[in-house]
This record gives sequence, C-alpha cells and structure tokens, in this order.
Amino acid sequence: MPSQEVRLRRTDRGQAERAAGAAQRAIDDEDVLAVVGPASFDTVAEAGSLYSAAGLTFVVHSVTEAEADNPEFGTLLCAVPNDERSGTEIGEFLARHPETFRATVIDDREDYGVEVANEVHKVLVARAEGDYFGERDSLEEDVTDIDALAGRIVESGADAVAFLGNSRPAGALAAALASAGFSGVGISGDRAMFPDFVERAGEAAEGWYLASFVVRQNTSPETEDFAARLQEAYDVGADYYAARAYDVTAMIVEAVGGLDGTELNRQTVFDALANGSHRGLTGETRFVNGAYQGSGPHLCQVRDGDFVPLGPIEDYYPTT
Repeated sequence: MPSQEVRLRRTDRGQAERAAGAAQRAIDDEDVLAVVGPASFDTVAEAGSLYSAAGLTFVVHSVTEAEADNPEFGTLLCAVPNDERSGTEIGEFLARHPETFRATVIDDREDYGVEVANEVHKVLVARAEGDYFGERDSLEEDVTDIDALAGRIVESGADAVAFLGNSRPAGALAAALASAGFSGVGISGDRAMFPDFVERAGEAAEGWYLASFVVRQNTSPETEDFAARLQEAYDVGADYYAARAYDVTAMIVEAVGGLDGTELNRQTVFDALANGSHRGLTGETRFVNGAYQGSGPHLCQVRDGDFVPLGPIEDYYPTT
C-alpha cells in the first residue's frame, strides 16, 4: 500500500441543521476523497444531494437503503443490510429453526413492517413442507384487541411468531402472547431493539430474538477489544454503530491504498468502493455495482432483560 496520510474530522455531529454546511466544507476540500456517514436519516436527507452533485462518495453505516432512498444520491453507498435482506434472513432463520413448523408473521401496518414481513412470509411459503406455512396478520400500535389476536395465534397452533414493527407494539404483543399461553419462538427486527420492548413485554421478552444491523461491543472478542481501544484512545464508549463506522473507515483506507498506479480522485475512489469488499469487526462489507452484498443483520436474544448478541444471523443455527 502506498504511503497515504489519513485525516479524520468530525462534521455534522448527527445534527440535521449542521449537515449541509458540513457537507459543503468537505466538498470544498479537494483532499477529501470519501465521507463516512452521515449517520442519521435527517442528515442524509439534508446532505445527500450535495455530496452526489460534487461526485463525493458518502458511505452510511447506520441508515438503511430504504430510509436513504433518493434517485439524486448517485454517490451513496449503504453499508448495512436493507430491509428486504433483513426479512429474507429472518424467514430463513425461522425455516431452519428445529422447533418451528407453523409461523405467524405480523406487521404494524407501517411501510417498514409491511415490507420486512412480506419478505419473511415469502421465504416461509417458498420453504413450505407438509403443513409448514406462514400466516399473515397485522397489528396497529393503538390496537385494542391485542389479546384477541394473541388468542387466535395460540389457537392456530403456531409455534413461531415474527413481528415486524416498532418496539412498543412488539412488547405489547409479546406480553399478550405469554398471557395467552404461547411458548414458541418469537423474533422481531431492528426497530424493536429498544429498551421499551423489554419494559412493555416484561418477563415475556425473555428468549425473544431480534435481528438488527446494530453490532454491540460485546458481540465478539474483536469488538470488545475495539471498544476497549476506543475508550482508551478517546475516552468514549462504543455506541451501537461504532464498529460499522470503523469497518467503513478501514474499507475506504484500503480502497485508496489499492489505487496505487491509478489516478487518485473522487471518481476512482467511488469506483473502487462500489465494487470493493472488506472483512472486519461486523463481518463482510461488500458492494457489487454500488449495491450492498455483505453480511446480513446480527442476531440478539433477550436474556435477563438484556439484548445478548449471538453474531450474524446467517451463521447462527438454533439448538433445542
């Protein structure tokens, strides 16, 4: 790798009102070849068109493709699994679970929940064997007949429930299912992985799985070591997205280093990243023609009221 000086700087600090100004400063600095982030939907929306108009690659690590979807974002690379991929992996997880044969898939009538639930259901139908199937239902956050829904699920003989939606209705459903006598497998997506899921579900949250692109610092010895080094160097803790940001940064450095003998500019860096890969703390980050094709979401399970990481969902095979 040729000798390159790498400089890191903070930009919008995750604040939408700072995003456009921070983007313009990066654009005006000819030495800036790529940007890690922005890190929130609002900041991506504010700055994305500016980065793309300037031909400056921005690699987001905490916003999904669906959330950042904009035809004007020509230099955007999303380094997280999209919602469709999450649904596919959740469906495959249920299909290979040794204790699930009749699943009910539920959404919260929001766009995210419906899209992911449809993908889960599609996998279960395609993998149908004998009476194995996936039923579909919906649950709105302010629904008043949640107990009736839970009762229908138990009466159907379902041994697995996948709820795709926000954390509050997910917690309420988990509690209602437990009260109705459900003892099967429960799984939800990244929008349920918040403390109020556990708070609302109570003891019923125990054992539920959650598939998310969040990578917690205790996921592996490598992420624990990273968190310790981050704390020592900067006196800050590793938040949910720190490991992905680290991997994206490493991938950009590798891409720039791999351009030895090639003119180094924003276009060549984008081309290298859009068809590049990097294996790091969070698994494989890989793009094919700009589309994310890397590792899927990570899996957590609620144990003693905490979200315990189990690793990439495609690598985890449940045992009875």
